Amino acid sequence: MIPVILLDELAKFLKEANKEYHLSDEKVKDKKIIAVAGFLKRRENAKEMFFPHIVPRLIKGDDTETGSNVTVRIYFGTYCEDVNDGWRELFNLMEHSRQALLKQRTIANRFRLELPIHYEMYEEQPYPEWFGFMDVKYTIAQPQEKFIYEHD
Repeated sequence: MIPVILLDELAKFLKEANKEYHLSDEKVKDKKIIAVAGFLKRRENAKEMFFPHIVPRLIKGDDTETGSNVTVRIYFGTYCEDVNDGWRELFNLMEHSRQALLKQRTIANRFRLELPIHYEMYEEQPYPEWFGFMDVKYTIAQPQEKFIYEHD
């Protein structure tokens, strides 16, 4: 449950951090950021466009003697028919998000960002759609071990 809360909080945080972000392409320039945890909904028809979007998704979690953390992959998607500059809109959205995460390393007063952050754009892009991702790791709460003492 705790990692799911982190995903929801990350989506909410990134939506707010990018609320002024707008794409330049006429087809999507008036659309606000779609930020959802997990997965985008399925398209109900071919005309539906889910751009721009930010989708944090759980990749893995680790529990060690010293604490617990989860790795989240944040997917980014933009739409731009300008073949020369379309990739720039994707990178700008990713960069704005990266800076927001670094400026506020604790999300919802309970999840702490661990460095490094890894981000990349896919080598091949399904023009005019542009995609990239960012891998981030957050420290999460670890339950304390419960000891049961038996008395004779």
